[in-house]
Amino acid sequence: MNMVPEQARFTLVSDPEFWHRRAEEARRLAERSIDKTTKQTMLMVAEECDRFAIGAAVCSLYELAVSRVIDETKGS
Repeated sequence: MNMVPEQARFTLVSDPEFWHRRAEEARRLAERSIDKTTKQTMLMVAEECDRFAIGAAVCSLYELAVSRVIDETKGS
């Protein structure tokens, strides 16, 4: 697949797994941190990444539903 960089970025950030990996990475960094403020910040970052993952999953489901409706409409 030949994607221009902007399309590649959109595909990446709309992937729930991308955000799940970022959340896990932030949690690992929080575990290793000895500074309380840094630890709390990284845990907050992880929570936000989890929210982005959920949002990306919802968007994916919506896009799938819309594409099925379009396909059914074309078949009628």
